[in-house]
Amino acid sequence: MMGNKTSMFENYYQLAQPLDKLDEVISAINKQNIPLIKLRINKRFLLALKIRSFFDLDEKIRNVNIKYFPIRNINFENLLRLSKKVGLQVRRIDIEKIEDDKTREEFEQAKELALSSKKYSMIINLMKKLNVIIKRIDISDSLSIVTIYESGIVWTCEDLILSNKIKSFLQKVLKNALLMR
Repeated sequence: MMGNKTSMFENYYQLAQPLDKLDEVISAINKQNIPLIKLRINKRFLLALKIRSFFDLDEKIRNVNIKYFPIRNINFENLLRLSKKVGLQVRRIDIEKIEDDKTREEFEQAKELALSSKKYSMIINLMKKLNVIIKRIDISDSLSIVTIYESGIVWTCEDLILSNKIKSFLQKVLKNALLMR
């Protein structure tokens, strides 16, 4: 069958932090034919490596001096704290599984209320109280959507490599996520 063949990883990217000189790392990644975008976040650079398959990506960058860039809970807290101020809307939050039914129900109710009222401080306070870890968050503005996973994998609504608009939006989201308290 001929036609437009799309990958299940179409708009997924792995965030990575160069550990050597930026130009050397980019050159090494380019030699492996991995599409990438350079993102300037605050005063450092992150790379968004287009994922075609996880195995392929791991194999190809095994000898490149980078590390995957996980987004930790503190970064999600910063993003939640600043979202309303910078015109971002949190559309979805997934957390690690909570075993206790009562606690899970309490968190889900508070999360739904906080998302609908855009009072994200409620989620932050409950996260701290219940000691939960965010696994995924969906952020949007009026035009774009970005999903960020705890592992540092990002999904974008458009191809990051082809769209300056979505690249700018992702940089804005990450800048706010990575601000220090």
